[in-house]
Parts: sequence; structure tokens; C-alpha cells
Amino acid sequence: MEKVWLVGAGYMGTQYVKVLVGLKRQFTVIGRGKETADEFEKVTKIPVTTGGISKYMESNRYPPKFAIVAVDAQYLFETAHSLLNYDIKAILLEKPGSLTIKDITELHRLASEKKA
Repeated sequence: MEKVWLVGAGYMGTQYVKVLVGLKRQFTVIGRGKETADEFEKVTKIPVTTGGISKYMESNRYPPKFAIVAVDAQYLFETAHSLLNYDIKAILLEKPGSLTIKDITELHRLASEKKA
């Protein structure tokens, strides 16, 4: 079974954990800061790899097939863009997807280009 990257260890991330556990999916939680990660781990009992998605991708040569992006709204575009460029083909991007139409258009263009 393919592993899922859950990017974001805030409130929405805790909600996605419930779904992933219920579906019996293997997943890795990737967050930025230690404080949020500590709270997430306290609530879910699931470990979080901190340092952010860019740092995590540097040390993981093989992208998963699936990723869930549940970061704060101001980081949605940047995170999804990075994952698409890392060749992840199936991304669930939490709404609103970005804060600008320009960014949404760019994500659509890149996803089409990457056949994601």
C-alpha cells in the first residue's frame, strides 16, 4: 500500500489523521515548527517530522504517490507547487488552494504539465 504524506500538523492535519487511520493507510506527517508538532503529537499520538516540506524532500529521494496539503492558507500554493515539482501526482489540496487567482492558475498549469 502506498504511503501518504500529510503536510501540515495543525487542526486540519489532526482531522486528516482520523481519516487516514480509519482507512488504515500508512502516512508520514510533515510539519514546520516544533510547537505545533508537539501539540499535534499530544492530540493524535502520531509523530511529526519537523523542518518543513522542502527540508523533508531533500532527504527523501522517492516521492509518494499521494500527498495531502493541510497547511495554513498563506502556504498552500508554495507547498502544492513544491510537491508538483517533486513529481507527486495525486495531491489533495485544502481550500482555498491559494490566496490569489494567479497562483491557482499557475497550479493548474503545472499540474497539467506534470500530468498530476
